Amino acid sequence: MKNWSASIKETIDTNLKGANPKDIRFFRVDEFKRNCERIEAFSPECPACYDFIENIKVAADNIHESVQLPGKTRRDFDKLTQKLASHLRKQHGFYPPFFFVSTYSFIGITAGVFLGFFALKFFPSPSYIPLIITVAIGLIAGYFSGSRKDNKIRRSKKLM
Repeated sequence: MKNWSASIKETIDTNLKGANPKDIRFFRVDEFKRNCERIEAFSPECPACYDFIENIKVAADNIHESVQLPGKTRRDFDKLTQKLASHLRKQHGFYPPFFFVSTYSFIGITAGVFLGFFALKFFPSPSYIPLIITVAIGLIAGYFSGSRKDNKIRRSKKLM
């Protein structure tokens, strides 16, 4: 069972010879290969990772169909890619690039809107300046706190 991810990567590369590079990027095949390596690394300790191995082998054998033809195999490949990414994020701490910047910026904007409406309610003003200021402050605070956390993820090599 050792080093099965290398054989999976080799199978994927041989099955996708001559495929359109845009399709390969669109269906996130490179991310799938990286996640296969991670699943192999965690499979001795994680039973969920071990359960993914058989599905990964089937997906690698049928990847040429998944990328080139629409249908059930494409949906299955997409579902497997999503499940792998979700499992690695929730259980093992791997995150996509700029995950926390986008999440925290959205939370900051939402909090800024609520605080701005409360500011307008308690301190009536003929303009929307308090709302604009609180939204900007929320966005900036969310961006910097998310950026700090994303940089921490990058330094720990946990970037998906």
